[in-house]
Amino acid sequence: IKVKVIDVHDGDTLTAINEKKQETYKIRLASVDTPETDFQNSSQGTISMKARSFLMSLIPADKIINLTNESQTDRHGRILGVLKVNDIEINKEIVRNGWGLPYDIDGINHDTLLEYAEACLEAEENQRGMFAPENQSEFEEPYNFRMRVQKKLGRNIIGNILTQKLYTALEIKEVPVCLRIFFSNEILAQSKGYSF
Repeated sequence: IKVKVIDVHDGDTLTAINEKKQETYKIRLASVDTPETDFQNSSQGTISMKARSFLMSLIPADKIINLTNESQTDRHGRILGVLKVNDIEINKEIVRNGWGLPYDIDGINHDTLLEYAEACLEAEENQRGMFAPENQSEFEEPYNFRMRVQKKLGRNIIGNILTQKLYTALEIKEVPVCLRIFFSNEILAQSKGYSF
């Protein structure tokens, strides 16, 4: 579906319009998590604006992007979108350039997450985006930021997508940031081949 971008909220959320149908969509980029510009009136600051600017740089001058057929809808009514411009997948480019982390809950996009993990490790190794030395003082994983703002301990089980080992929310730091997958419960994690 061809859509025209009318607003970029942050590094992983935008608003677009399908001009043929005159429908407006709030699109959350699937399998990517970027720093928050506004989460419950809190921001991750400059690093979130840099991530937003990077997404904006990937949008062509005519603002037309393709929303692929792989898109779904989340519990907030947003489209979980995989976006492309020509043959470039915007979601993966954000991760490859270090402005977003792979993000999946319950293994919905497990195969995609493996690809994004490789892109994230490349960004980390090459110190791009959030991994650049000049951004390290501001770097806080978006998931951890949201939990801190809500004054919560993460409620998800964390898996390592390479070893398929599970960790409790208290053990989140045991899993490298590029290799995390989140599960809402152990039964679901086990159904995907993960275990403690």
